[in-house]
Amino acid sequence: MFKKLLKYDFQSLKRIGLPVLIMILASTVVISVFAGVMVSNDGYGEVFGILEIMATVFVAFAGIAIMCSPLIIQIMVYENFYRTLTTDEGYLTFTLPVKAKDIIFAKLTNGTIWTLISGVAVGLSAFIVALTVVIAKGGGGGSSEPVPVDPISGMAVACIILGILFAIVSYFATQIAYFIIIFWGSTIFKIKKSSNIIWLLIIGNFIISAITSTFSSIISSVGTIITKATGNYELGMLITLIVLVLFAGGLMVGAFFLLKHLMEKKVNLP
Repeated sequence: MFKKLLKYDFQSLKRIGLPVLIMILASTVVISVFAGVMVSNDGYGEVFGILEIMATVFVAFAGIAIMCSPLIIQIMVYENFYRTLTTDEGYLTFTLPVKAKDIIFAKLTNGTIWTLISGVAVGLSAFIVALTVVIAKGGGGGSSEPVPVDPISGMAVACIILGILFAIVSYFATQIAYFIIIFWGSTIFKIKKSSNIIWLLIIGNFIISAITSTFSSIISSVGTIITKATGNYELGMLITLIVLVLFAGGLMVGAFFLLKHLMEKKVNLP
C-alpha cells in the first residue's frame, strides 16, 4: 500500500511539478541567450544599449522564476498534504487499509523527491548560464598554475559530515512540523480552501523560526564558550554540530509521533 500511496502522490504532484521544470528550462534558455549576447557585445552601441535594457528585464524575470521554483514546489507539497488529508478527500484517505506512518512517509518521500528534482534543475540552470557566460567571454583565460590546497583535518571532515547530517535531519523535521501546523491548524481556523494554507505556512514559519533561532543561538553560544576555553575552533564547531544534530533529531522524532497521533485520531475529518 505504501508503494501505491507513493505512486498516487507522485502523479498528483507531477501535474504542477512538470510545468515548474519547464519554467526553469525556459528561463534558463532566456537568461543564457541574453546573457551571452550582452557579454559578447560588451554593451557598445546605442542600438545595443536599448536591447541591453530589454535583455536585463527579461533576465530579471527569468531569474525570479528560477529562484521561486523551489518555493512553488514546497507549496505544492503542502497543498497536496492538505487536500488529501483535511478536505473531503480525507474520507477516502482514512478509509484505505493503510497506517498513518505510511501516509507520512509517502508524503515526506514525494516531497523530498520533488525538492531534489527542483534543486538539481536550479543547479543545472546556474551551471548552464555560467558556462554560457564563460564561452561568450572566450574562455576567460586565467593562469594554468595549480592553486595550493591546505590539507583537511579529520575533525574538519567530521564537521562537514555532521553539517550535512544536520541539514538532512532539519529538512525532515521542518517538513513534519509544517504538516502538523497544516493538519491541526486547518481545524482551528476552519480553513476550507487550499489557497488559504498560505496563512498557515506564514504562521508556521514564524513559530518554527522563533523556536529554531532561539535554540540555535543558545547552542552556538555554548560552542563559542568551548572554543574560547580550549582555543580550538574545530572542537567547538564539532561539539556545536553534535548538539544541533541531536536537537534536530529529537524534534523530528517528536514531531513525527505527534503527527501520527493526530492522524490516527482523525481530528480534522468533517
